[in-house]
Amino acid sequence: MTSSGLSIDDVVNNVVGFAERADTPFGEVCSLACDITNNGRPYIPIEDSVTKLRAHIGSRHQPSSFDGTLAMNLHKFSKK
Repeated sequence: MTSSGLSIDDVVNNVVGFAERADTPFGEVCSLACDITNNGRPYIPIEDSVTKLRAHIGSRHQPSSFDGTLAMNLHKFSKK
């Protein structure tokens, strides 16, 4: 158990593509990621949270959303 109450198995099993198998010319192989700090694989609980936020995020190049207005104002400010 970690300090958050999750076991390492809980964490590993929520990584998208963990233990994914693929057929290759060399037979079936299991996906293996060795970089513990940044393997590039999405973590399901984080992806679920991001999905909930997507409706509130718009194009950063148009002032039609809060995100876009903020980005455009920061860009204008940086030119001064």
